[in-house]
Parts: sequence; structure tokens; C-alpha cells
Amino acid sequence: MNEFYPQEAAGKSKVIDEWTTPLKNVGGRKDFMHQITLINRDDFTVKNSSSTTTVIVGRQTGLNAAAIFTVVGVLKLFDLPPVKRNSLTAARVPYARAYAEVVGYDSSHFATALANVKDLAYDLSTKFPADCVEHWIASPDSDIFGPGLGSSCRYYTMGGDIPGESRITFQNHIDPAGTLSQHLSERVAHCVENDVAYLCLKKNKYATKDPSGFRLGDIVEMGFELVAFRQTKRGEDEKHICKVVLRMLTPLDGSFAKAAFNARADAEQAGKSVTASQKKPKQAPAKRRLDFADLSSDDEDSADTRQRMAGLRLNDTSEKTAQSTDDAKMENSQNSV
Repeated sequence: MNEFYPQEAAGKSKVIDEWTTPLKNVGGRKDFMHQITLINRDDFTVKNSSSTTTVIVGRQTGLNAAAIFTVVGVLKLFDLPPVKRNSLTAARVPYARAYAEVVGYDSSHFATALANVKDLAYDLSTKFPADCVEHWIASPDSDIFGPGLGSSCRYYTMGGDIPGESRITFQNHIDPAGTLSQHLSERVAHCVENDVAYLCLKKNKYATKDPSGFRLGDIVEMGFELVAFRQTKRGEDEKHICKVVLRMLTPLDGSFAKAAFNARADAEQAGKSVTASQKKPKQAPAKRRLDFADLSSDDEDSADTRQRMAGLRLNDTSEKTAQSTDDAKMENSQNSV
């Protein structure tokens, strides 16, 4: 990836910043799952959304719901649906998830967004005693890609008391072959909390997108929640872990990924052309050649071997001649005796 996505070609931080500013100015976007508004950093609070999860919400009236934050970056890594047929075993069902990671290179907007994420994640973790929570730790900065942010979302909710109203079906563009749906059962459900919106922009409006169309290097808008999940059963000492949960992914600019793809294709084609021009005409397989330079002339056996090998030829006539000569020598030797 480094070869085709160098820093100086990577959609550049300028492009990330250019995409971030107009998205902020759009204001409420009704075509999205929820209306999106800009909220000041100090207007968030932490709230229990269920017996097992704690999320960050807005303080304003009417925003008593989990806050979905967005960041614009270059798509560096991803593992998105659809899942290949027969690639998901029953043992992997509890851990199966969608994943996306974006990087910001030296974008000032991305750096500011990541700093805010760190602050909010800290606020979330302080909701619990220090020995009862595993803090969220940001990925280390890369020398090539700069800071990054990864988020994931599990496909399934596990348990024996999953409410029926929480269960939803997999959408056709996410599970066209039914690979994910075949694992659903009374104790395995796909719920609202497992849903990820894969969208695209059409005239400043959101529309559903097939997630198989994402490519490395796309400039995307990633939406995510900050959630603390309880890891222990009821009655046990509570332990929580803070996670960044993927909620939305929208491609904004695919020109960089397309340029990188074309560059890779051109390089591969150029390599094939060079290889073809260097090919030599087909030749018959080389005959085995023996080097006698190391044979000592003082060695009687070596001298005899050299003499015999010198008389060998590759055609049948020469072989018969050499054989006749050896037979004659043998007959003379016997007559002498």
C-alpha cells in the first residue's frame, strides 16, 4: 500500500480539509438516520443507554439519544460486507464484525477531530471506577499516514433475552447471499445496535450504497459512537471496555483511489511489457556438459575415463561405433591371454 499511497499523492490533507468544511456547514441533514447538528464540545454528557452499554449524548432538549460523531479521512483499512459464502463459521459468529480505519495525514481538521475523540473517550471512561474500566487507546501515529482512527461494529447481538422489537433483518445490499442471515437464531440476533449505514452523496443528499464499492484510498466520512460495554455478567464485579463503534461510512472523493489503482495497473502492465521484450527465442534444452578440467592426467583411472568419454557421441551411429571398438579390444585381450 505504501508504494501506491505515498503522502504526497494521498488526496492530500488539503482535500480532507476541503471536504470537512462544507459538510460542517450543511447543518441538519434529514436524509440521514437522524438529523445532524453541530454541538459544542461542552454540550455532551454520559448516559446509560441500557443495562450493558453507556454512551455519550447531547445535553440539548430533543437530543436524548446517542451522539454519532463524524470525521473525514482517507480509508486505509477496511473489512466490510458482504461476507463471502461459507467464510463465517459458527465459532466466529460472536466476533464477526465490520471494520474501517481512516487516516488524516497532516490534516488540521483530522487532528482536531481526533483530539476531541480522545477527550470524549476520557469523559466516558471516568463514568466508572478506575479499576473497572478499560480505557480506549488511540492507534499510534504512522510516519507515512499520520494519525488514524479505527472503528468496528459487530454483526450480531448474543444472548437469551433479546427483545423482539430490537431485532432487524440484514439489508439485501449488506447480505445478498444470506451468509450472515443463516446464523440468526433465538440467541443470535441482528439488532439496531449492530446496524451500519453505508451511504453515498447525491446532490447533497444521502442514499444507500453497496459497501462492496469502497476502495483503499477513498476519502470518506466515517460516523461513529463512543460506547462503554459491560464485559461481566450481572451480580459480578462490573468491568467495562470503551470502544469506537462504526455507525456510518460515506465515500466523498474516490479520485485518489482511482488514480492509485490506475498507477498500480500501469506499473503492472509496464512490468509485463518489459518482461515480454526481454524474452529470448525458445531453444532446445541444453545437453549435459561435463567439465574435465579437474581430472588429473597422472591418474590412470581418470585418464581412462577421459579417453572413454571423448569417444562418446549423441547419435546412435557413434554409440554403435564406440561399442564395436570396445568389443574388439575385449576380444584381442582374451586372445592374448
